Amino acid sequence: MATQFDKAAKCNEWLETGKILKQYIEQTLGSEHKQTAFMHQWLAYLYDAQGKYTEAEPLYQRSLAIWEKVLGEDQP
Repeated sequence: MATQFDKAAKCNEWLETGKILKQYIEQTLGSEHKQTAFMHQWLAYLYDAQGKYTEAEPLYQRSLAIWEKVLGEDQP
């Protein structure tokens, strides 16, 4: 049981760090950069892992939109 609490606490730490890192990457590289897409995707995954689907979905969608712009819509 303690392990689950430890995992949840660590996930929250990663989320807070990820939010800061995402903001930094967006400011440094731009909102349409592949690293920005990756950060949106990573944060979405963390929310998803916690069952916070309403928080995860817009991040997944934004990541997809960036990837489609960077790679093209026809990219598999």
